[in-house]
Amino acid sequence: MSVDYNGYAHTTTDPSSPTPAWTKIPISGLPRFSGVSCPTTSLCAAVDYEGDVWTTAQPTTTQWVKTPITSAKAFSAISCPTASLCVAVDNGGDVATSANADAPQPTWHTVQVDPKMRFGAVSCATAAMCVAVGLDGTAYSSTDPTGGAGTWHQAVIDTNSAPAVGTTTANALSSISCPTVSLCVATDIGGDVVSTTDPTGGPSAWKTVVVTKHTTRVTNISCPTVSLCVSAWGTGEVLASTQPTGGPGTWHVEKVGGATAITGVSCANDQLCTAVYADGDAITGSS
Repeated sequence: MSVDYNGYAHTTTDPSSPTPAWTKIPISGLPRFSGVSCPTTSLCAAVDYEGDVWTTAQPTTTQWVKTPITSAKAFSAISCPTASLCVAVDNGGDVATSANADAPQPTWHTVQVDPKMRFGAVSCATAAMCVAVGLDGTAYSSTDPTGGAGTWHQAVIDTNSAPAVGTTTANALSSISCPTVSLCVATDIGGDVVSTTDPTGGPSAWKTVVVTKHTTRVTNISCPTVSLCVSAWGTGEVLASTQPTGGPGTWHVEKVGGATAITGVSCANDQLCTAVYADGDAITGSS
């Protein structure tokens, strides 16, 4: 499942096929989607730039439920660690959560964690461990994501403040993936990978390594297990590691090309990863 800026969901039931068949589904109102998470085949939740959350129990249909979050700004990401819990973040420092995301009419609660924060991504390994990252090298972690603003704890995990894109510094964290409570791996727009085996351990628990140099805001990472992480970005490059907490030499870059920017990557397991492009193309990698 992927979603796009033009209001379409794209689904396939055979992603491992050499030529997977994708179905393009228009969603009512054609929302400008910014993220999606599907913890099961019977729940997908997506967010958009208008501050709405969309949920469905039938991802291959047009039957999506829209929930406007009036206190939210433009959403940037969503993570659903279970079939009922979803956590979304926006570019105004807000966290929106639902403990019944699989209900016909889900209930959402929003708290402002940091009014100065522009969250770029969030990943929840379980219902009791989420980490959100932002554009100034800052992470907020929580072992009780639905417990209110006070349950989210700040740590500056990336101090690479070199200029990167315009006025944005290199430590703008744009993606994070936490496959377990003992591993989170984030990337920034300066080519760094920031990892930890103790996501709630504070700044000293995180390690930064420079693995490549690129100057695009589109950076994504997916870690299906503790022994595989795959990152992709707009220049048509894929970066992978079977030792994601290791040094620069443990990360390997492969140029996969493409006519447009890679805008997302997701690995179902350590055997299958799919990346999507801005023009609607998709590429799969398997082993």
